[in-house]
Amino acid sequence: METIMIQRLLTLLVLLFVFQNLYAGTIKIPNDQPTIQVGIVSSSNGDTILVSPGTYYENINFNGKNIVLGSLFLTTRDTSYISQTVIDGNQQGCVVVFESGEDSTTVLSGFTITNGVVPIDSLLGGGISCKNNSNLTLSYLKILNNESLSGDYQYGGGILILDSEVEIRNCIISENRARRGGGINLENSNVNISNSEISNNEVSKNGRGGGIWSRDSEMLIKNTKINSNNAFHPLSSLGNLTEGGGVYLRNCQGKMDSIEVSYNHSDWVGGGLAIYDSDFIIKNSLIIGNSANLLSNNGEGGGIYYVNINEGYSLKLHDVRIENNYAESSGGGISYYSEIPSAPFKNVTIKNNRSNNIGGGISTYSNLSLYDSSNCSIFLNNAPNGGSDVEMLLWNGATSYEMFLDTFTVSDPDEYHISEISNTILHYNHAVYSSIYSDIYVSPSGFDNNSGTSKEDPLMTIKTALTRIKVDSTNNRIIHLAPGIFSKSTNEELFPMSSRDYITIKGTSADSTILNGDGTTRIIDALKRKKVSFENITIQNGYGYKGGGIAVSGEDVIIKNLVICNNESESSGSGIYVLNSERIDLINLTVTDNISNNNDDLYDGGIGSAGVYNLNIINCIAYSNTPTNLSFATYPPVFPHGGKNTVNISNSNIEGGYEEINIGGDDTVVVNWLEGNIDEDPQFVGGDPFDYNLTDTSQCINAGTPFFVWEGDTLINLSPEEYIGEAPDMGALESDVLISVEGEETLPTVFKLEQNYPNPFNPSTTIKYSIPSVGTRHASSVRLVVYDLLGREVTTLVNKKQSAGNYEIPFDASNLTSGLYIYRLQVNTPDGKGNYVNSKKMILLK
Repeated sequence: METIMIQRLLTLLVLLFVFQNLYAGTIKIPNDQPTIQVGIVSSSNGDTILVSPGTYYENINFNGKNIVLGSLFLTTRDTSYISQTVIDGNQQGCVVVFESGEDSTTVLSGFTITNGVVPIDSLLGGGISCKNNSNLTLSYLKILNNESLSGDYQYGGGILILDSEVEIRNCIISENRARRGGGINLENSNVNISNSEISNNEVSKNGRGGGIWSRDSEMLIKNTKINSNNAFHPLSSLGNLTEGGGVYLRNCQGKMDSIEVSYNHSDWVGGGLAIYDSDFIIKNSLIIGNSANLLSNNGEGGGIYYVNINEGYSLKLHDVRIENNYAESSGGGISYYSEIPSAPFKNVTIKNNRSNNIGGGISTYSNLSLYDSSNCSIFLNNAPNGGSDVEMLLWNGATSYEMFLDTFTVSDPDEYHISEISNTILHYNHAVYSSIYSDIYVSPSGFDNNSGTSKEDPLMTIKTALTRIKVDSTNNRIIHLAPGIFSKSTNEELFPMSSRDYITIKGTSADSTILNGDGTTRIIDALKRKKVSFENITIQNGYGYKGGGIAVSGEDVIIKNLVICNNESESSGSGIYVLNSERIDLINLTVTDNISNNNDDLYDGGIGSAGVYNLNIINCIAYSNTPTNLSFATYPPVFPHGGKNTVNISNSNIEGGYEEINIGGDDTVVVNWLEGNIDEDPQFVGGDPFDYNLTDTSQCINAGTPFFVWEGDTLINLSPEEYIGEAPDMGALESDVLISVEGEETLPTVFKLEQNYPNPFNPSTTIKYSIPSVGTRHASSVRLVVYDLLGREVTTLVNKKQSAGNYEIPFDASNLTSGLYIYRLQVNTPDGKGNYVNSKKMILLK
């Protein structure tokens, strides 16, 4: 009997289900009802509301109706109806609301949802709100340009999901704004997102989750792109309150499978993802091009920022690529901080990420597991101040860390690659590059897989030279830069360029070796360095918060023969910024046409410094920088040994003189204005492109000093062969015009190319030539080139316009082999009447 009753009951339920669906109706808008909301009110559970193309200015509420609401896409599968059928909230509130426990048969599909603006304290999302145990599907929607202003939290610019279960399929969620969850905000909910795109959404005012903000929720995200979302603060000083440019998760569980998190940004942490105390799996995914940075040196976890203190929780990465992400402070690719030993990563590649400080690839605790079976690779990441690939902090009493990798950057890593290398036991199967145990040669026309040990086989980029070179206190090295332009566009150069202790980076000449930042980044970032120097280079078109061209600190740092021009900073030191250092020597610099955007007296200057025990400025030109040329501050005001901030200026051309120097703070800054300083127009040659060589009448010619001693230290000691004329010139570019004792030029009457002297020579010699006055007031085009016996060009010594005069050109053959060489002078006058060509031989004997 009981069995019969159960069978009858099941039959009755089936009949009721069939009966209900048999009588489910279709309501057409606007044919059957004038508006969508009227259609909802008149509908019954199970009905379908079909909306014709058009723009409907409405703010609709499902009011607990378990119905399907769709455009003609529902019946035709024609995706063009999605853009043609628009529900416009007219900035009068949330566009679509589910808040009455709608069940899983509820569907919204095939619309563009736009222009929803939620007023303060309404606790709704801008585009769509799902609350109070609603259970529904959102499919084939474009949710665009909505905004939530709801009080302190501003929930979900595009979608708010609270205490609900929602399926999101094939949706585009873009250009929405909020404070938490620019695209989607979910809390205490269960959400599946698939085949969707979440892009160009933003959160501001210490906002979190530009694309997605989630707390206390379960999530499955699959086949979805999360890109170009932004978490920022309009006041840069408060930018360290923003997190998760793409995704922000706290106390969540779930999985991301086959997703792309790309080109998202956070002012503080987690450019791509910021994940706290969550148990999550990310697999088969790409984390690329994200950034966590603010100009004021904040920013961690460019790709991923993960922090966990919960037992049993971890971030599991399987088959994930983390590439080309950037963080200002640490963890360019990923910052992974867990107090609990983690589950191992598997098949994870972390490459080409960058930090402006430490931990270019990964910054982590030793609780991160990288076992032999993990098959992970970390290579070609960059950070200027150590741990280019890995920055490791020992944890829970560990005294060492053992790391197993498939591929690492170099064959013989040191502190530059792994910090701290002394505590790390590295095992790897493959190295991208072999380490180089000698000086290195670099040319924009080279290749980074070359040996790099000769001019004939140079590397292409300085970044690779710094990565491959092996150096220590007993093996100082030189990186030789060939003539040419080093930039991202010409040779894929990476700026800011770091340095390493005990290295000299040396160009061919300041007017031939050019480092160009393209106006996007600082060019040299050499902080906390020891015994380094930069020579014979032009630094131009850099941009940074402090130090548009160069930011440097350390001990025994020498910067000489540099042209530093057309750089820009938001604060101090538009050309060069020197900070917290024992001793920095600036010798024969031309610092000009640099701009600081901060007009505060303490935060400007073509050359700016803060907290430098001994800063020496000798034989330099500082001219035409905006708003001022020199600015010196006191931070920190006291050094460990009780000294003061001391600046010594000698034989330099400083526009405005001593009176125009900005000196900040109290008497802890002492500026010693020594002999030989002038305040004159340097009289650059000019032109387009601008030539920073000195004209023949410049007061900077012969105005430098060949010998300078300060407090027992010899800073300059030049032999006569190392400069032209009676004394070195001020600035980076030594004039090649000979001036008599009285300061009047002796003009020649005929062309002449003299035999070099000495000859034979080792390793340097001088070539003299004369250009007569040939009846024209305009300068002639002059080329002086050195060739080998096979006719191959070795170097170009002169390639510019010169007026009539006597010239002498030094030639340093330190990098050449013994043999016979030919030097050739060619002069073309503007009128063509005085052209001259002549060649001579010289012998190099070593």
